[in-house]
Amino acid sequence: MKVCAFGTTRLDFHIYKPSFFEQHEEVKVDNLDTKIGGSVFNTAVLLKYLNLDIVFYTILGNDELSVISKNALRNYGIDYKCTSSKGSKSPVTFILLDSDGEKVMFSYDGNSYTDDVIDILQKNCNMYDAFFTSCYEINNENRIKVSNILQDFVVRNKKTFIDLSPLTYRVSKEVWNDVLPYTKIVTGTENEFKALIEILGHSCIEDFKKKYSIEKLFIKKGSKGCTVIDQTNQYDFRVTPIKSKNLTGCGDAFNAGVIIGELKHFPVEKTVKIASKLASEVAKNGFEPLGVVEPVLADVR
Repeated sequence: MKVCAFGTTRLDFHIYKPSFFEQHEEVKVDNLDTKIGGSVFNTAVLLKYLNLDIVFYTILGNDELSVISKNALRNYGIDYKCTSSKGSKSPVTFILLDSDGEKVMFSYDGNSYTDDVIDILQKNCNMYDAFFTSCYEINNENRIKVSNILQDFVVRNKKTFIDLSPLTYRVSKEVWNDVLPYTKIVTGTENEFKALIEILGHSCIEDFKKKYSIEKLFIKKGSKGCTVIDQTNQYDFRVTPIKSKNLTGCGDAFNAGVIIGELKHFPVEKTVKIASKLASEVAKNGFEPLGVVEPVLADVR
């Protein structure tokens, strides 16, 4: 089984702020990590380490930072397709973290154009058995092309996955109406689903799911667990709260568990168990792919 994903590769600066500081022109931080990130990228890396055959379609800048991104993609063993326009700048995110792993993110999206790589993906659709992206990546400019890609998979009776994001509220109703009819699995937090339902003007989440014929909704609730809604039932799962180091990437890890579980036709209970375990490993130890997937490898074989 071969899967493709479309997303941004960005350079993440994880800034660990001191427990107490006064507001001055300069603040000394406790630690600084530089990593390659991006929501879809994180999920794609974990799927690769879970032994899924995945190809990552991405947009890179044409600057010094893009060299770091390309090296990271190669080091992770990710099969990727990319485009980068002349003079384009790489996406960058500054992630400010406190002692509990809670975060505030400052993101710069770069200035690359997505059309070229989407065109390549559209031509290659029939090579893949599933497609995953995030609403971070969908906008008014590319919505028709992304919708066509999703439709190609659905017509061939293949799985399509979209993850919501904290910026769900910025995606227009017109965009959602183009892509949701061809989306089989949607993941997101309670607040993200609430924002989506408000944009679409539905009274409840069940009405939303029925209108678009979505197979499953995975509602992430952090330390409270997860709710899954399928065609006939609602399942509520709880998790044991843990001491968190860095919550960055927890939701992306959860998405990897959902995708692997759905593609392998696992029962929903097993899928959520794997997804929650992946997320908890990120929360405890940070986003280190090999260590994150190790505890679940036996369950996904």
